[in-house]
Amino acid sequence: MIDLNSTRTLSDRINTIIDAVPFSEIPRTYLGCSVLGAECERAVQYEAIRAFYPESHKEISNDFPPRVRRIFKRGFLFEDEAIKWFQNAGFHLVTRDYRKLPQNAERHSNEVAGSNLKPRTDPRGLFVFARNEQIHKSRAERASEEFSTQNSNESECRKGLATECHSNETGEQLACEWFGGQLGGHLDGIFVFYHAPQPSLDNGNDGTSSSPFELPALWEHKCVNDKNFKLVIKDKLKKAFPKYYAQMQMYMNGYNLSQGIITFTNANTMELHHELIMYDDAEFIRLYNRAERVISATHRGEMLPRYGSVQNSAHFICKFCNYTKVCWA
Repeated sequence: MIDLNSTRTLSDRINTIIDAVPFSEIPRTYLGCSVLGAECERAVQYEAIRAFYPESHKEISNDFPPRVRRIFKRGFLFEDEAIKWFQNAGFHLVTRDYRKLPQNAERHSNEVAGSNLKPRTDPRGLFVFARNEQIHKSRAERASEEFSTQNSNESECRKGLATECHSNETGEQLACEWFGGQLGGHLDGIFVFYHAPQPSLDNGNDGTSSSPFELPALWEHKCVNDKNFKLVIKDKLKKAFPKYYAQMQMYMNGYNLSQGIITFTNANTMELHHELIMYDDAEFIRLYNRAERVISATHRGEMLPRYGSVQNSAHFICKFCNYTKVCWA
């Protein structure tokens, strides 16, 4: 029952009503690449248990209060805005698998087979169609066509505007998977080519040499507070946020990319910070082997050891873990 006690402030009463509405989310049925880089392997396993056996392990929950869930949603909102900023600056950023549209299916099947841009592990590909169609066109041709097609939804998808392409009718979110779909993740985007909106900014003619980084490249976006924004600038991604670093390594392997860009938006000041991350095959192998251990142990019903020399729940790793209670119960 909602408590609307009159002694509470108006703001509190309104928030009570808002917070009483549950967030609509589809439960994840796979182990996500976004958690694979956690310091504690058992914490990763709890994520796998929740995904694979949700009904028989209801005691393993990861429910967040409404305020925290709104912070998660904020990240998606800023991501959509960042996509527009890049697009307006001349970057062709593919964010949806629009090749699955009926009008593109036949053409895509003829193009993917010979492309060196298809992913290593996932035959769905993603962005070959966009690159093959647009990268060889001159700026004048693109300016006159404005990426137009007979289908307006398809046109929006080709521009990579995720805010306009969130339904399956206009393309699915970029994804890759391993272990028969038991490990997977969804990319924020892939930079395919770049053409400067102003001639003074353009140093090349082929659509790639004028980019400030090599293309194609993975793109990931994170929205963080001022403290974490300063931390990643100071320590770099691998040290500051090893989970994000691991996530990018998996995605770069999945789509045969040698580099990626991660963009951080400062939620307090709206500053932007970008870092170039190179693919590290040794790191991917380490993460892949970890995923294999986690998945195998989970199906056998065996719990993996806790992080390092952890002796009790007071350890700093456990202190900030979402599964501390169930782990030490």
